[in-house]
Amino acid sequence: MKKIFEIKDICPFLLLRLSKEEFYNFLNEEAQKIFGYKIVIQEAKLNFIENGLKVEIIDYYYIAKIYTN
Repeated sequence: MKKIFEIKDICPFLLLRLSKEEFYNFLNEEAQKIFGYKIVIQEAKLNFIENGLKVEIIDYYYIAKIYTN
């Protein structure tokens, strides 16, 4: 199941300085904020957009639902 989200107001080229693990952790945290549950991204397609990054998650696994009050 594909999921698509955008991360706005960042400089995507600064993300290129992160290690692979740091970058995937960043994507996982952003996806958690948007979708409301914790996932681990296995594969994603990235597109640079104006003022941000568009992420198409191709493969992931679900960890837990995040409950907020």
